[in-house]
Amino acid sequence: MFTAALAGSVNIVDYNDEYLDEHFKDTESILYYNYQELNSLDRIETLYKNTELLEFMSHNARNVILSGHLWLHRAQQIIDAVKLHKLLH
Repeated sequence: MFTAALAGSVNIVDYNDEYLDEHFKDTESILYYNYQELNSLDRIETLYKNTELLEFMSHNARNVILSGHLWLHRAQQIIDAVKLHKLLH
């Protein structure tokens, strides 16, 4: 999902959870749908037909990734966790 967003794709996912909700906003940087609801398919079709919205969402998703979800960011989180662990023990 992160690599796809970096490559300019708009992620269309059939679930949402707290983590995704915290970082990605529906119809701004991701599109959620419910595979059990047929009207959800209308949301996908609408997005597919709206190139301006696709570009907007693609740009926003890429910025979300670049601002906090690169391997560099994950490595820093690990380093910070190790430092904190050393301080506490």
